[in-house]
Amino acid sequence: MKKSEDKKAISSIGITAILAIFVFVILAFAGTASAETFTVNETGWWNETWDYNASSTPIQAAIDNATAGDTINVAAGTYNEQVVIDKALTLQGAGDTTIIQPTTIPQVFNRKKVGGTESLPTNAIGVATVNTETPNSVTIKNLMVDGSAVTNWGTGNKNVGIFYQGTGGVIDNVTLDGGAADTYGDAIYVSAFEETIEVEIGNCDINGNFSKNGITCNYPGLTASIHDNTVAGSGPIDNPIQNGIQIGFGATGTISNNTVSNNCWTGQSCTTSNDPTTDVEADGAAGILLYHPSGAVEVNGNTLTGNQFGVWSVGSPSSTISIHDNSITGASHGDKVFPVGVNVYSADQWTADKGFTEEDTAGSIYNNTLHSNDYGILVRDYTTGNDVKPTITAHYNDISGNRICGAWSNVDFDATNNWWGDASGPGPVGPGSGDNVSNNVTYDPWLMAPWPSAVTEETVTETIDGDGTMPDTPTGGNVTINATGNHTITTAKYAENPGGEPTFKATGDYWDVHLDNATNVTNVTIEFCPADPGDTIYYWNATSNSWKPCSDQAYADGCITVTITGDTEPSLDDLTGQEFGRGRQGAPEQVPEYNAIGLLALIGILSVVLAVATLRKRG
Repeated sequence: MKKSEDKKAISSIGITAILAIFVFVILAFAGTASAETFTVNETGWWNETWDYNASSTPIQAAIDNATAGDTINVAAGTYNEQVVIDKALTLQGAGDTTIIQPTTIPQVFNRKKVGGTESLPTNAIGVATVNTETPNSVTIKNLMVDGSAVTNWGTGNKNVGIFYQGTGGVIDNVTLDGGAADTYGDAIYVSAFEETIEVEIGNCDINGNFSKNGITCNYPGLTASIHDNTVAGSGPIDNPIQNGIQIGFGATGTISNNTVSNNCWTGQSCTTSNDPTTDVEADGAAGILLYHPSGAVEVNGNTLTGNQFGVWSVGSPSSTISIHDNSITGASHGDKVFPVGVNVYSADQWTADKGFTEEDTAGSIYNNTLHSNDYGILVRDYTTGNDVKPTITAHYNDISGNRICGAWSNVDFDATNNWWGDASGPGPVGPGSGDNVSNNVTYDPWLMAPWPSAVTEETVTETIDGDGTMPDTPTGGNVTINATGNHTITTAKYAENPGGEPTFKATGDYWDVHLDNATNVTNVTIEFCPADPGDTIYYWNATSNSWKPCSDQAYADGCITVTITGDTEPSLDDLTGQEFGRGRQGAPEQVPEYNAIGLLALIGILSVVLAVATLRKRG
């Protein structure tokens, strides 16, 4: 019997050890559990692990019980709560039927942080993301924020629909509603808050209910991608002064493919003329505002209509601004309203107060359509007489139908190779009947038709290290380079002459060949196939303003091979970016270039236009 008790005792110890190991395993796995999905309705929340839990603030309750990496699915309904996210997760609704509509705002946050000191209190009406463990980590999508029911706004606080404080991530397919134009100071506001973050804001709908900006991304350390949003202001109105989208105060990023409209201030409270050409303190509302940003800022593919200033750049650092492929149609002229398509200032009256200095503001404005403004492009050196002045350029834009000036500047401004609405060129400084240009604007040569007039059938780009061959290019054959180091070659094919009045009719196609640089290049050979023994490859010589046969070409086996060196015509240097603006001399127009990822970018200059032809003189 005693033996039996001993056995039992040993057995108990063994079971205890097994249980201890089992508990340890459970605890160990708990630390690496996979992400969970929470479901929320108007009265409570639950997930795979937890049963239904009733709550008057069910979204917040689910977030409080979630861990980093979890997803909160919010069903259709109206939720009377301010939502605060303090961990990396995804909050997603069922679309505009999921409505966050608080009546009170219990928590107030600061939107600015400098040297550890916080300032500028902010009412986050719908959703605030703060103090997350990992930057660039919060996703909010497929829901609506409605601030119309809030009663405790707070004195002096800015009201924000969705607020990201030192946290990046994604805001996608969100509607900001609220009725009155001043419901939100900013519908969406992202602050770097002394963190390095990236944020993507896309497919959002903001309709007039903001008193400052529809979307704001501010402060150093923030890189924003703002795309495919619709932002409509309430203008023309005297108050508030609205801007559709802003990147500023040291932030950087891209603003692309948005539709922004009706941001226009009537200026009735303005005591001066508010004409930006004569009133140094002229103010206005902008579709897109770049206010002392940093880094490379790109504005492209946007449709901007009815705004006082389509794009307004103030104090942007040198060589950073790229404004291209936008369609900009201005607001109507008014007593204090002087619409501008692209407005570039070196500074404004608030620059010093905001802690900034006047900037050179270099960069480029190209491939835009600028119609029905008072001024198509306006470039203003805020403090004349010093060494700091805008040096931005404008090329290959359609600038036509603007009421006062197609281009105005109080500093030297390179606006060559633009279409001014008439083949005779701009006036009255220029010789033509197109849009006017002011003094200081260099307009010659100009385009004789809107840009672009030719479209590529096929384009191929490849980077080659040393010697190499691009097979099966749009020329029908290979393109071979003998060189040291990396070089990028682009070839493009056209069905018709890409610009200018040809002196002959090509029997075949037209091609462009572009070399990014000729350094350490021995030669480039280009095969044109198929070809007949009597065919000749011609190139456009911009110096002589004529088509000329390539100097080193040979026919063999159904192809013509053109060899280009430093001494041939065309030469290697001719492949590296000679401009083809169809000006009054009739030179071929600059033609599209594909970038390295294969998308039509219209951002570069393909250099040599070549054609296979029999010489058919025109009378």
